[in-house]
Amino acid sequence: MIISKIQPIFQRWSLKQGLQICIARAFNKFDMFNVYEKLNYEDKKYINLLTLGYLLKKKGKYIQIEKEGLKVNKVLLRKQSSDIDVFIQIFVKDEFAGLFSLIDEKQKIKTVIDAGANVGISSVMFDSAFPNISIIAIEPDYDNFSLLSKNLSLNKINSVTEQTGIWNKKARLYFDRSFRDGKEWSITVTETPNRGPFIESLSINDIVDKYDLKTIDLLKIDIEGSEKQVFLDNDCSLDFLNKTRYIAIELHHEVLKENKIEKILFEKGFLLKKSGEYLIGKNQNEFFN
Repeated sequence: MIISKIQPIFQRWSLKQGLQICIARAFNKFDMFNVYEKLNYEDKKYINLLTLGYLLKKKGKYIQIEKEGLKVNKVLLRKQSSDIDVFIQIFVKDEFAGLFSLIDEKQKIKTVIDAGANVGISSVMFDSAFPNISIIAIEPDYDNFSLLSKNLSLNKINSVTEQTGIWNKKARLYFDRSFRDGKEWSITVTETPNRGPFIESLSINDIVDKYDLKTIDLLKIDIEGSEKQVFLDNDCSLDFLNKTRYIAIELHHEVLKENKIEKILFEKGFLLKKSGEYLIGKNQNEFFN
């Protein structure tokens, strides 16, 4: 009986980590001091996914999550990272439900820009929701980008990837890992030099020109505060909004006030509403009707 209870742990964790979780649960059971608390807390999230019908298994150094019935049903996550929280937000809490309900004709969504794609979980969700899309997935951080590429390939998603930071112009950008909780989903970029690695930026207009996009059917932006440069910097160009059918922006209030971007989008013809952490909008201009 004990073996049958412990065995699933080792389908998700290494021997060492699985034993640490067992120790943590034993101490918790007798109201003793907490040990390996973060590890145990993460495993509880996986257990919750199991109760919701997801399948979990080790895949090398990753955990692979699957669920029957999804068009694209495999996602690799890094253990002891923010990946599980991103997955729960998007697939369990259905973060994009409001956006999807705003979209009248899903078959018209063909070109998607996923700016701030992280490890590709949002791209996987978009590919599940829309039947005939191609995705341009953009992510600056090397480790996030590496797993993004794996998840897109694993699910055979029609996509291209750009390891770059989205900015209002071409610039050299340095990584800043002090934003919010400093985890993998909170990595931001800055023009202020530091001793760490750097990347070259692109603007959304650069992406439009590079791929000769006639329309951006869905533009998702979650770029950890860089939306300030994209929308509000003095020399920014917002021509890309004229080609954007639907938009979803996660705004970071530490950086700017939401109503500033709302005003810009409203003046560009977007019908707006809030959906969770996202400001979402539909372009009302005649070009799209």
